[in-house]
Amino acid sequence: MPKQLPRVRFAEAPKGGNEPYSGCVRVELDLEVFGENLDADLEVPDRPIRLSELVPGARDIADRIVDLTIRSWFGPGNAPPCRRGCVRCCYYLVPVCVPEALRLMEEFAALPARRRQRLDRSFLAAGSRLLQARPPALPVAAATTDGRPQAGLVAAGHWYAGLRLACPILSGSSCTLYSCRPIACREHMVKAAPRLCEGPHPEPGRLLRPPISVVEALGRLAAEVEGTDLEAVMLPLLPAWWAGNARRAERTWPAGELAGRFVAILQRLAADGANAAQREVEAA
Repeated sequence: MPKQLPRVRFAEAPKGGNEPYSGCVRVELDLEVFGENLDADLEVPDRPIRLSELVPGARDIADRIVDLTIRSWFGPGNAPPCRRGCVRCCYYLVPVCVPEALRLMEEFAALPARRRQRLDRSFLAAGSRLLQARPPALPVAAATTDGRPQAGLVAAGHWYAGLRLACPILSGSSCTLYSCRPIACREHMVKAAPRLCEGPHPEPGRLLRPPISVVEALGRLAAEVEGTDLEAVMLPLLPAWWAGNARRAERTWPAGELAGRFVAILQRLAADGANAAQREVEAA
């Protein structure tokens, strides 16, 4: 994998000068999250890039949006009740968009041989069980345009919960690949005690959703540039999906164009989220 990957520099952090790295182009990102500005520069190598190469920067953006969401809900210095060692959400359905699926498979391939073999066995066992159960179609969008949860995703979550299938990258009570965990996992937060997280998802009203879903933005980007429908993969089925989609990993687009379209989608989702929130206020 190329060493020079997109990175995100947030306005609050020292940027080390106003110029991008040599050989990079910069795309500005300006979002409003709970009344706070998320001002950042997404720097990408000045060469054609693959969809998977946007994922590290997308993870940084998702983490920042999550931080702002937590601060808005719980106040400065506080945190959600999620704690290390709690694995209830590791039995939830995890949707992975196309760019992230490609990136995760590259990261799995780069692991040391012994770790990769253990991961292969875990995915094989989980994927086989999932396929035997005949999984339903999975929408990548978490919500409809009015901000309500996607009915298809809710139904798939209930179906998946009935399997009691542990995440294939879970070992004991910890995530074995936490630094590159799926964005859907990063965006998952709750407002109440973990004991209320049984089932396919926390009880209604207890889930803390970020106003912008980065995994959805990446999914929409892939659909736009590849000319396909929105697509998501259930995490345990990644290797099976990869077997028929590996060639998609090699397609490239001009870096500035790809990054610019990703930022534009994030901004559209932010506007949609603000409009949905306003409708909820007016309806209250």
